[in-house]
Amino acid sequence: MKWFKLEGVSFTILSDIERDSVLKEWEALVSSVKSGVILARRRVEKFRYGKHDFIVDYTDFYLGLSDSLKTSIPYFRSVEVGPPPRPEVAGLAGVKTLYLSDGSYARVLIAYRYPSTLPESFLYTLFSDVWEVALIFRSVSRPKALSLVESAVKRKSAFASLVEAAHEVEALRELGERVMRGSDLIEFYLLVVIRAPELRVLNEVEERVKTLLKGFGVEVEASQDLA
Repeated sequence: MKWFKLEGVSFTILSDIERDSVLKEWEALVSSVKSGVILARRRVEKFRYGKHDFIVDYTDFYLGLSDSLKTSIPYFRSVEVGPPPRPEVAGLAGVKTLYLSDGSYARVLIAYRYPSTLPESFLYTLFSDVWEVALIFRSVSRPKALSLVESAVKRKSAFASLVEAAHEVEALRELGERVMRGSDLIEFYLLVVIRAPELRVLNEVEERVKTLLKGFGVEVEASQDLA
């Protein structure tokens, strides 16, 4: 897999026009590469000033692509790099926990339910607890995309008497029209990786992350397929 380091952008300090520009660049990136993974990684560094030590958190962003895909990415000032550094998996500590080579423990939480809307940058609220967030995406073929949209319209139409369901049906029909005109339908999968020096701490982190995500309407569960 090829890896590119991307320059992150803080939405909170941008004007509406600047935000639109960033979103268009993001759409262009996804449309261009069709499939890949965006990895957001928390990096902690310690600085010393005089007699005082300071801990500073950073977030690094990476794009992972199949080796068969293009070798240059003209978005977010990308630079091709090696694989993001991480400790190796030394073994398993139960059906859903990895034991890493640096002596820490890790768990992969997979999102399986989302609300119809999410607040922008909601993932940043997780970074005091999570180690990595991976957003896996891939383009769906047009026949499959149209079939998925049609099935969703039928399901939602059963509740069309509800105002919210009626709006969703209209949005789905508009999505189907965009796919017919040549737009891509992209599937996204969200994985949250947590890591801790002890199993007890890891369990506490998992509960905090689950509770926080549930507040946004996102349900996650630890993966048991770690082979």
